[in-house]
Amino acid sequence: NKNGTLDILVLSQAVQAGGFDTATEAFEEAFPYGENYANVAGWFVKDGENAVPKNKVTIDNAEELTEALDGYNEITLDKDISGNNFAVTEDSNVTVDLNNKALEAQEFIRNNGVAEIKNGIVNSGNASNYGVISAAGSKTTLDNVTINSKGGGIGATDGAQVVFNSGSVDVSSSSTSGRYNVYAVGEGTVVTI
Repeated sequence: NKNGTLDILVLSQAVQAGGFDTATEAFEEAFPYGENYANVAGWFVKDGENAVPKNKVTIDNAEELTEALDGYNEITLDKDISGNNFAVTEDSNVTVDLNNKALEAQEFIRNNGVAEIKNGIVNSGNASNYGVISAAGSKTTLDNVTINSKGGGIGATDGAQVVFNSGSVDVSSSSTSGRYNVYAVGEGTVVTI
């Protein structure tokens, strides 16, 4: 400021933890999931085993999914969703429960962080991309997922880790450069099927 001192804004919040087995239980009692939960949870989330889960959300459109992939920990689809492409951000650790619904991306679903995708169908409509891409250094787990792609199925690059526990991959590509069910490239890249 103009008088040569620093102005410091301190944000403080407390939760009564007595009578609860964990800090998470106390937090969730004080701030139940809902519209304001995401805002409040963001103030408290810290890395480590005692971290409060950032938030859970059920979504029903592409715009909500795009926003949720940048910060929510647990995302559940309420209906089939279609959009251009979807990306998990680098700092994210997210579980996307497709809830027996279909997620359609005109281009791709790209994981830059840690993501588990489970219980549904992923449709990719572009011959020049892979349906699910696990980018450099990311970790992707697929459980009970069917991937239908007009490009490649699963692409993993530069140290990415992919675990495909269950499901199927169907590639129907018009690409003349060749597309694969599973493609891994780069040092340290591991795909486990």
